[in-house]
Amino acid sequence: MKDSEKLKALLSHYNLTTSGFAAKIGLSEEKVLNQILTGTYKISKAVRTKIYKYCQDINAYWLSTGCGQMIIKDYKNKNIRPMTDGEKICCILDELSMTASKFAETIGIGKQTVYDIQRGKCRISRAVQKKIMDKYPNISREWLVAGEGGIYNAKNGTQPIGDNNIVNATADSIAITKLNSDIEILKKDVEMWKSKCDALQQIVDNQNKVIDILSKNHNEQQR
Repeated sequence: MKDSEKLKALLSHYNLTTSGFAAKIGLSEEKVLNQILTGTYKISKAVRTKIYKYCQDINAYWLSTGCGQMIIKDYKNKNIRPMTDGEKICCILDELSMTASKFAETIGIGKQTVYDIQRGKCRISRAVQKKIMDKYPNISREWLVAGEGGIYNAKNGTQPIGDNNIVNATADSIAITKLNSDIEILKKDVEMWKSKCDALQQIVDNQNKVIDILSKNHNEQQR
């Protein structure tokens, strides 16, 4: 499903114009939505973040991929399928712009576990839930456990329409967490290469000593 079709579905669901929907999600300019409708632009991560925050009944997996059901919390339809744990992981990775292996490293679990959850081979265990919540506290526990509500933690503050501070802070805090994680990984890489360089330098020094000894012996033999 194209992003323009997703936005049309959202406008129809809430019975809003682009200006009304922009006001609902705290978007300062409706021009962005009009450009998405015409196919000029896709739904950016910043816009998705606002939709997640203010539209608690929208399926994050559907918004990211266009697959599955748009609505995840519909009390008129008790047979609606909840979001799978694999879909939740895909949403998190999409929001963090992170690979499964990097995400696994970030929260301290084996990458095979993340792969297995994505493929539906296992569920998100309580231990993994705790690791995710400890590392990314802005992710909603209700969403992570039951697939209900928005991906972000509502208790961090759903602001009045037009106030974008908390929405932006939520996105920024996740970006900062990812940046800090990347910095730590780079520091480890630097230490590793420094150690290898030191080892290579030691080899070079030893070889130079051997060369000096051989040269000295050669010179003495020629005398």
